[in-house]
Amino acid sequence: MSKKPSQIVQVKVRMREDLRRKIEHAAQKNGLTVNAEILRRLDQTFDVTLDKLEVSVAKLSSLAEWLERPARHRTEAGEKDQGDQS
Repeated sequence: MSKKPSQIVQVKVRMREDLRRKIEHAAQKNGLTVNAEILRRLDQTFDVTLDKLEVSVAKLSSLAEWLERPARHRTEAGEKDQGDQS
């Protein structure tokens, strides 16, 4: 029998003791259970990863366009070095 996506399932995880302590400390600081802290962090990694990927693709696209311009035109136009942008 397959499980529904919204169904809560139990998963056992092995981790280093120092990581467990960091998670426990963060959970206390955030007023959460260790389980809730782990779930919050896992869920955030999916959103952050996609956001960072979209930003990275946009930056690479802009850089590629800039690099395709003739070097003489880039310097004459007074454009600042793309490496200075974050």
